[in-house]
Amino acid sequence: MGDVIHPNVVVSMIGLTVLGTVVIVAASLNRWRRGANAESKLERPATNPSFDAIRSGLARVAARSTLLSPPGLLYTPKNGDALEARERVKPSGDAVVVGLEQRTRQRDRPSAFEAMLGHEVSHLELAETRLEIWARRAVLLHFRTLGWSTAIFCLVLGFIDRRGIGSHPSFGGFVPVFDGTIYAGLSSQFTVLLLSSAIVFVYSYYFVVRREHVHDFRGSQLAGTDALADVFAAQRSPAYRPFDASIDFFRLHPNPTARARVIKSRDLILLSAILYPLVMSGLQPLTLLLTSGWREFFGISRETWNFGLTVASGLFLYAVLRADLARLGLGLLLDARRYALLVPIYALVAGLATQVPRIILEILYGLRHEFSVDQIAARIWNGTLVGGGRIALMTAAILGLLAFLNAVRIAAVGETNAGKWSTIGDLLAAILVVGAFTIASLSSPSFMIDVLQFCVPLVFAYAAWFVAACRCQGCGRRRLSAIWTSTRCGCGRDHLTLPKTWTRQSFEVQLSDPNWIAVTPQAKPVGTDRLR
Repeated sequence: MGDVIHPNVVVSMIGLTVLGTVVIVAASLNRWRRGANAESKLERPATNPSFDAIRSGLARVAARSTLLSPPGLLYTPKNGDALEARERVKPSGDAVVVGLEQRTRQRDRPSAFEAMLGHEVSHLELAETRLEIWARRAVLLHFRTLGWSTAIFCLVLGFIDRRGIGSHPSFGGFVPVFDGTIYAGLSSQFTVLLLSSAIVFVYSYYFVVRREHVHDFRGSQLAGTDALADVFAAQRSPAYRPFDASIDFFRLHPNPTARARVIKSRDLILLSAILYPLVMSGLQPLTLLLTSGWREFFGISRETWNFGLTVASGLFLYAVLRADLARLGLGLLLDARRYALLVPIYALVAGLATQVPRIILEILYGLRHEFSVDQIAARIWNGTLVGGGRIALMTAAILGLLAFLNAVRIAAVGETNAGKWSTIGDLLAAILVVGAFTIASLSSPSFMIDVLQFCVPLVFAYAAWFVAACRCQGCGRRRLSAIWTSTRCGCGRDHLTLPKTWTRQSFEVQLSDPNWIAVTPQAKPVGTDRLR
């Protein structure tokens, strides 16, 4: 019978995969570099009097920002709709680039256009425009190279002949068979690849999109108006188009409806209580699936390997949900009634999502082996009883607990010391997450109780540390009231004034004018970077 695939095919697959990846990366980088250089050469200082109104609006917005000086104003004749920020150290410093058509938009809707300028100024304030651009490019490169590698792999599978290729195959072994059963047998592996790709994309999507929402918020704040919401509302399609949301999603950019809603509601927290935890919590079981089989390769004992995976999967999950846990904690302080409901919803969705990969793989396994629906359902239910349900419940419980502890931490440190003791908080939270996953993975109640006895004191240590270590900036007393998530000290000082102002009052009264008097790079106005 011989081998089922010729070495020539395998070597060709490796060569094509590597060569194609190099070409894709090189061509993409070269295209982006040439495009940026071409745009830069076309941009000119906007000195014509027709740009005076835009220049005046930019100066007003910049005066209310944390920038030490107003950015320059450039125009480009290439794209009439252009409105972009340029972070440059040399030769002329930061600038905002506008297209020729923007003069008409400024004349027709001056308030809204000033908020659009504020959006670009917000990019310059944060000074991470390049990071946001390269985040989008990195996602694009990832899926281009992944798509190419997957296509080559699927093509090579077509040259596998389970009957054997013989000792002297024709055409050097390049005889396609395309056996459908081989592709069906790898359906589980393709599903794991798809789920892991979804995690990469969704994490990147929310990283970029939330920043765009924050820039919209900050731009409206700098302009002192919510007129930008009307601009986005006018961009919505009058007829329902089912694929518009998907297109916006895969462009890594928020859709006009979401942007208008965030501005109108002054949503500073930007929490996704369903989609983000539903996808990202799949990281924990996928870590176990993607590492299966490597234990024997490295020769590691089962106990050591399982312990390492438990720690790694817990830390990975905490890393991708850490920012959302802070959002939930802040939400409990700003809108307790709403987030008292969203916290358990988020935690339950995340907990149930840890079982989604297992359920999908069980269904695929049952279909391949021609199991009945009752048999597939029984396998899923038995797996839930054995350990899946315990993992889901423990994940939900630990996330709900960490959301509350984050609320205590934020209430204690306040808005002016948001990063104080953050390392200690992250360390204790990471230990609690690992402990929770350890308990969920154990089968012996006595061992579970031992881990639980170790973790429970850490919960009290977490809350007690921030309550005892932080003092009120008004009277100097310890922040004991933070233990019940109160941001107000007994002396009457509220330690979360700015976020409450930003979310409860209109944009017209949120900032003083000007906002950057006597500002140095080392001492920016209190709270101006809390939107990030």
